[in-house]
Amino acid sequence: MREGYWITLSGRAEAVKEHCDAMQNPDFARNIGLPESVFEIIKEISNDYQGPRRQRILRLVMDAGFIRLRGHGEWVAIEFTAPTEAALRACRKLLDQVCGPFTLLRFGNLQTGDTIEFFYKEFDERMKQHDL
Repeated sequence: MREGYWITLSGRAEAVKEHCDAMQNPDFARNIGLPESVFEIIKEISNDYQGPRRQRILRLVMDAGFIRLRGHGEWVAIEFTAPTEAALRACRKLLDQVCGPFTLLRFGNLQTGDTIEFFYKEFDERMKQHDL
């Protein structure tokens, strides 16, 4: 898997080529539910694609309740600033669709600095145990 997605805390996932470019598109941002106040800020920030302006855009969007996901082949990076359990629940539907049992999931909470990793099969077991 190499696709990218923005995921809402309610579990809605939308595929993207580039995370910042997608949220700076007014139609995409409105459709996925980005608050207008956040869009008004990020639309004025030019995406430098690897630098601090990109990081600022991503952080503002995540602080508005969105989760960033990007596949890297055999592993998936998932970043967010929401509470970790809320992010795990929000990602479940998409991960159920796109992951195999040994896809490595790396969840990074940028608010707390905590990172947790497990294979999809462990994630699925955890979600079933906690009825999430």
